[in-house]
Amino acid sequence: MAKSPQQIAQKLASQLQAGQFGAAAKLAKTATKQFPKESHFANVAATALINMDRTREALPFFAKALQLAPGHEEYQNNLIHAYIVAKQHEKANELIERFLPTRKDASKLLHLKAFSAQLQAKHEDTIVAATKGLEQDGPLQTTFLEMRGMAYDHQNDFGRALEDFDQLLEIDPDNCRALQLKANLLLDNYQTENAIALLENALDRHPKDCGLLTAMASAHFSQGEVESAHTHLDEAMKINPNSSETLILLAKSLKGDVLQKYMPKAQEALKAHPKGSSGWCNIQFALGHMYFASRNYQAAGRHYEKANGGLSKLEIHRQEAEDTKFEKILAATPAGPCEWTEPRDGQPKTILVVGQPRSGTTLTEMVLSSHPDVASCGELMNGAVAAKQFIDADLEFDPKLFESEYTGNLPEQVLHHPAFVDKMPSNYRHIGMFLHGLPGVRIIHIERDPRDVALSMWKERFKADGLRFTNDLVHIAQQANLYRRYMRHWEKEFPGQFLTIRYDDLVSDLEATSKKMAEFAGLDWTEAMMSPERNKASVRTASVVQVREGVHKKSLGGWRRMEEALRPFNKALDRDLWPELEW
Repeated sequence: MAKSPQQIAQKLASQLQAGQFGAAAKLAKTATKQFPKESHFANVAATALINMDRTREALPFFAKALQLAPGHEEYQNNLIHAYIVAKQHEKANELIERFLPTRKDASKLLHLKAFSAQLQAKHEDTIVAATKGLEQDGPLQTTFLEMRGMAYDHQNDFGRALEDFDQLLEIDPDNCRALQLKANLLLDNYQTENAIALLENALDRHPKDCGLLTAMASAHFSQGEVESAHTHLDEAMKINPNSSETLILLAKSLKGDVLQKYMPKAQEALKAHPKGSSGWCNIQFALGHMYFASRNYQAAGRHYEKANGGLSKLEIHRQEAEDTKFEKILAATPAGPCEWTEPRDGQPKTILVVGQPRSGTTLTEMVLSSHPDVASCGELMNGAVAAKQFIDADLEFDPKLFESEYTGNLPEQVLHHPAFVDKMPSNYRHIGMFLHGLPGVRIIHIERDPRDVALSMWKERFKADGLRFTNDLVHIAQQANLYRRYMRHWEKEFPGQFLTIRYDDLVSDLEATSKKMAEFAGLDWTEAMMSPERNKASVRTASVVQVREGVHKKSLGGWRRMEEALRPFNKALDRDLWPELEW
């Protein structure tokens, strides 16, 4: 006897609740044909397909459900969400704008708008949508505060990000996600003591929260407290063995037989994350690290390829924008050379460490900031902010305006030292502006074999928007070529006005190289600069683990271990720009 629509609907509800998505999709598709005017079945078919990570197949079913019930708000939301997940953001936003005037409560549509912008790294659009959402009186207030705070964080607006996370915690003091976000914000801004105090308090109340334990481990790593970090990671793994953030930290910091025991756990955790998702990519990186550490480079390459392949679809890089920026920066920068100057009275000396990401800039910073007169400031965005107005707004370069923008928002630790290090690698783009606009600046450029740099970048999961190119070996090569064009231009315009150090020399003869850097920076060399691994300065870059190992030469020429995997990079590297390389 044929079942009624009500009986089929009850069966579908049971299947969805039990996680039987394949069976639900099959039954719902059949019911859609049997009862073509019942919008519910089309919606259930699409929902089941979405849960099976078959978004594109789900789209026509969501569209059919909405066609049958055009005023149904849940169906409207479902179709928009599916378009966003399918990366069809333009269609999603067209529907949002169409439905907004019809809603008494626009919270859900504004959330979808903010979500779409967030996935595209359109941080200003995320802020606008979330701010409008906060004007609605609905249940999504904490969600909007979280999204807006994260967007402010991406824009390096520490004050506004902290304000949103604090407001979120006022509404919901036990929101572990918000506590983790605030702690990471504090860590990224070198307020390590405040971050650890926050996490200790949070873990007293929520001792079994995996995210808080992983954040505490990250805090301990930044301070070089590896044993304490591993204790927290082990506890996090007991609570949630599928945590991709925990697994990737373990994989980067453990070695040998201890690491091998986590390989089956990582393989099992992979099944808990949809293919191509951020968590799935993290675990692919973790497996790559594990195989690399066990010297199975072929297997490591396969996992790194999967990880980066997934990320390149989630995080789009546009190389043409970088090429345009190159032309704009050169046009906005006055010709060199320029006069040597001293810092203004009362101002600390700025020491910039620049180069490609993963070229040794963190190690160099740790060597320099081992000197008692030098503060470590990590990677400051001040340079990019100071330069932006002359690049994007087409203002004529004004040295005093550049200086005021750069020095106007320096970290507090700068005030207590005669000098500080800003090791933002990408400041190599603005060398000319720094030399013209910042009195007393000393710039140390770290140069490393681009093939070793490429391997090191390809093995890492970077979260910064400006490092999306690292998910594709061809893009890494294009960026390497562009970097070399920048440096050739600055070397021609400003000969002898910045110091280039070879990474090979830094790790092969640290004493001679550190003395050379100290002399150039106007520092009296100290023996402490020979032991950067003992430096207690906080590290929040991808080198957080390696820099505590001490100076070594193990990575020199390491690209040859994975030469086959790096073939797309080597093919795209411009040999005319890199004539010194031996192949």
